[in-house]
Amino acid sequence: MQMDVIASHAQGTTGSLLPPELLRMLVCPRDKQNLQEDGAALSCAQGHRYAVVEGIPILLVSDVEQTHIEGTRSIQVAESGDASLLPSFNVGPKEIDPFVQKAIGATNGGLYQHLVGNLAEYPIPKLRLPPGQNRSFLEIGCNWGRWCLSAAQAGYRVVGIDPSLKSIRAANRVARQLGISATFVVADGRYLPFRGECFEQVF
Repeated sequence: MQMDVIASHAQGTTGSLLPPELLRMLVCPRDKQNLQEDGAALSCAQGHRYAVVEGIPILLVSDVEQTHIEGTRSIQVAESGDASLLPSFNVGPKEIDPFVQKAIGATNGGLYQHLVGNLAEYPIPKLRLPPGQNRSFLEIGCNWGRWCLSAAQAGYRVVGIDPSLKSIRAANRVARQLGISATFVVADGRYLPFRGECFEQVF
């Protein structure tokens, strides 16, 4: 029997959980059926339900073994509805997000370990792809979103996925802080929750 993820902490500004353009792209990661807003969750015709936490859909398949501990933690937050499991950050306009200050040490196999707690700016690399010209871009395993941010700056319409709700929350914070348009979803690269042919570039 499949264990469904229960909805919690939905946040929408216009009565909708998600922007319409994102909802049109999403499908159930289990059976690829359409998802629709269902109270404070997303559900498909088969009855699979997925939490939307702080406006972020958590589209993980909860009845398979997660390959990353943060996937397990994301499912725990979604199932419990316990917002106290999520750290709260107030980041000033010129501050570096605390999550990024810490997570940077794991980037490139520890190459940036010396930068933990010492970042003066976000290390957003230059994307070695042609200009985006409004083409769609998916990053699988985006963490705090540095390649998504780079792709958005290069003119792509970007979506980033990661199994870590902590990482996706940080990606959202950083994108807002920098005034960059990007969309982030908690999801698993093994069970992509998107319609076929949604993306012209996958990273």
